Amino acid sequence: MEARPRAEQTVPPSHLVGDQTRAATHWQAAGRTEVAVAHYLAAVREAAARGDARRAYGLTEQALMLLDQRPVSPSQGLLRAQLLLERGRLQWHGALLGSAFTLQEALASLEAAKASLPDDAPPEVVEQLAAATAGVCYDVGDQGALQRALAELQESSHRLVQAGAILPAARLLNDQAAVYMRLDDPVRATYLLSQAHERFETHLRQHPEDAMALAELAETKHLLARLPLHVQVPPGREEESAVRGWEQARDAENIYQRLGQHRELTRVWETMGRLAIQQRHLEVAQERLMAARNLQQQLGDVAGLARSTAALADVCMLAGQFDHAVALLADSITLNVNKGSPIGLAFNRQALGALAKAAVQAHSPDAERLRGALADLENRLVQAESVLGRVGLPEEASGQTMTPLRA
Repeated sequence: MEARPRAEQTVPPSHLVGDQTRAATHWQAAGRTEVAVAHYLAAVREAAARGDARRAYGLTEQALMLLDQRPVSPSQGLLRAQLLLERGRLQWHGALLGSAFTLQEALASLEAAKASLPDDAPPEVVEQLAAATAGVCYDVGDQGALQRALAELQESSHRLVQAGAILPAARLLNDQAAVYMRLDDPVRATYLLSQAHERFETHLRQHPEDAMALAELAETKHLLARLPLHVQVPPGREEESAVRGWEQARDAENIYQRLGQHRELTRVWETMGRLAIQQRHLEVAQERLMAARNLQQQLGDVAGLARSTAALADVCMLAGQFDHAVALLADSITLNVNKGSPIGLAFNRQALGALAKAAVQAHSPDAERLRGALADLENRLVQAESVLGRVGLPEEASGQTMTPLRA
């Protein structure tokens, strides 16, 4: 992640992409391939930060082809790893050229990046690659993928600590916490988040304008906001827990807005929506989730769209709008298939069960037609699971969709 957004950078001026591309072309003509590729890498990052995924992907492929003409060396390996990391990110998040890349394609790019990484790679590149690989594994979501995510994070944390790169190592605490939440271990997740919060607060007291540390603090607060969706709150403490979660989410929202990190902002809005669902504040939930969904459509964030759409289906179900809930759930299934996310389908199955139960209890006058629509949805889900596989979900206190790892 460049000088490193795990999410996206503050949007650069549009001319910078062209400036970097022209410089790359100049150095390429002069026979300075690695210098040219370094400029292409900068152009890729700037295009991606602007949301121009098509151009970023094209520049990545162009730069990789140039590197193929060079003999293997540590400097060449580092450039290749960085380009493959950017390609993996683009494949992870976006819908490109009219269709979504799958999580499996993203993982293949990130594996190739790790294979190219020299032993003396800069700590921030090691950390970024570990976070991206863990994030893709997290979105795949089965037990094997989650264990692999933890292994990647722990291996890279150890490597960073050994190199004395304490702050980059601290950045991986949030990612580990998110995986433990998915593995139904909120106690360990809470411990890691408390460590992360302390380290970033301490760093920011000395460096208050450090954008990377601010982004990490926002992620810590976002994950803390999600805890009420994962733990059984003692009776009588539900309102207090929800208010505390909402306050943490608002803090994260304010930081991401300040930094211009839009993809992360949509995930905070999704969390706010789910917290509101938990408290049955359906109008608030719908407003936040629609805001997330609209921005995710602009960003081409297929995985995010799948989650927000599924959450909106929950809102419609609770409001008794069963036809709309069915339509939204069908959209979410399609998005999860396009992205290659078996864990997304598992949450879709959970939602389908809740929807079928609610429809029966509502004694709808259109019960027969609704049963047919639900049967069609079940068939679509079975077909999707036959392609991607069927994975189980851990027992959860809330039944809510788990927290996404950041970009």
